[in-house]
Amino acid sequence: METKLISFASLKGGVGKSTHAVALTAGLLDQGHTVRFIETEEQGSAGAWADEVAAIDGKLQSSYLSIEGSDFQQANDKLLELSEGPEFVVVDTAGAANAGTLAALFTADLVVSPFTLTEWDMDGLKRTLTMFKRVFEQLNEDVPDSFLGLFVSEASFMSNVDRERLAALSDEMFIRKGMTKNANIKKWSEACRTPGQLREGIDRVEGSQPLNDASLTKVEKFINEYTKTIMEMF
Repeated sequence: METKLISFASLKGGVGKSTHAVALTAGLLDQGHTVRFIETEEQGSAGAWADEVAAIDGKLQSSYLSIEGSDFQQANDKLLELSEGPEFVVVDTAGAANAGTLAALFTADLVVSPFTLTEWDMDGLKRTLTMFKRVFEQLNEDVPDSFLGLFVSEASFMSNVDRERLAALSDEMFIRKGMTKNANIKKWSEACRTPGQLREGIDRVEGSQPLNDASLTKVEKFINEYTKTIMEMF
């Protein structure tokens, strides 16, 4: 199959960008796909997660895209070079409009921007969408219909006001549901293993907390449903 490049971007921190990037990577790996994970932020936690998983799983390649001193074209060329080969490429961008982020937005088959329904997060989502559009406009390219706002809920309940906010946002972009915030997701990501690897009995990284069977089952459900949501965008 043709490589699909999925970039995670947000100009607002704390929305779960990196968590959703590694969760999608884990979901794809457990489905048997080959993946390259590209970290563009130096000392990024998502890149460290990918390094650990890649060390024990040949279906995953982990790379760091160095953009220091690069302009847009140089960063884009590096990204395209790294994207050759696997079925999927997942890019975790820095929370800034640097050369690597702009290249990842331009090259992606799908741009995913997580958000919650706070005013600050929705403002960050809209600023990220503006940045996405501006990349293509500055290059005199048509803006593609490939930007996804990924709604990260605090709980399963949603008020009518929240539904109205989501409906308004859906007039500007695709909106889909991401993973519900859950302490088990954080504990899982710190283990630096896919759910399938933990099921196989592969040891989690040293210093991480164990997940009991019930907790792991919940994590698997979150990741599987979320991965299905992303795959349906193609």
